[in-house]
Amino acid sequence: MLNTLFATNLNDRERFERLTDNFQVTVDNDLKEDVRTMCNLGQGLLEKGEALGEARGEARGEKKKEIENIISFYMDGDSVERLAKVMKKSETEIRQVLVEHGVSLEH
Repeated sequence: MLNTLFATNLNDRERFERLTDNFQVTVDNDLKEDVRTMCNLGQGLLEKGEALGEARGEARGEKKKEIENIISFYMDGDSVERLAKVMKKSETEIRQVLVEHGVSLEH
């Protein structure tokens, strides 16, 4: 029954027909309103989850780009000190990124 209630591929008419035909549920106006409310809440949760996933993906992408920039600028001759200042990070954080990504600090 939950599959019928939460199915995203059914419109209201199909959902209520299945509840009646498959589960012998009497569908009255109160039930229709409750099911619509529940489905709207489910849709809201889905949209919120998608937005959160998108935000997390963007944050990961930004972090990845930041790491790539640190490595690239360091390999091009910028110092840890300069990178820390420009990137608004501590020198320890810059060194940690470099070491974690296999970059030698002997340069």
